[in-house]
Amino acid sequence: MKYLLLITLTICVSACQSEKEYPDFKSIEEETTNMLMAFHTAVNQSGLMAEFEFLDSSKQFYWTPPGYSYAIEYDSIKNILIESSKDIDHVHFEWDTLDVFPLSSDYCNYRGIVDCRMVGLDSVSQEFKVLESGTLVRRSDGWRFLSGQSRVQ
Repeated sequence: MKYLLLITLTICVSACQSEKEYPDFKSIEEETTNMLMAFHTAVNQSGLMAEFEFLDSSKQFYWTPPGYSYAIEYDSIKNILIESSKDIDHVHFEWDTLDVFPLSSDYCNYRGIVDCRMVGLDSVSQEFKVLESGTLVRRSDGWRFLSGQSRVQ
């Protein structure tokens, strides 16, 4: 009887542990896809400055923007966005393709192609595609861009 109780207890403990080891990847995929869609919606409605709501401002953050051959930190990205937004009247981003790859409960990789349209203050419009990939991190206030790279196609 002792052995039966021990086996039952071991199975229960193992079942509880396996739930922790295997996060709900479908839920993480939905959360991060929604975040990436909301990111474009915010930028389309409010311009490049809306990106700050989605960037992780920690020391762990880095990004390689179009035209760069090396990654830069949050403060440099912040300066680029502030300066760039001064010359832009309207921007429209839309995912052409998007794939997300949950890694754990708190990290997710993604890749995609973004259709971009920017209209400057001079009313000149530019359309282009951006190849983008990166890592998202879950923080207490939601998912954020932690690192990545983007290149104009």
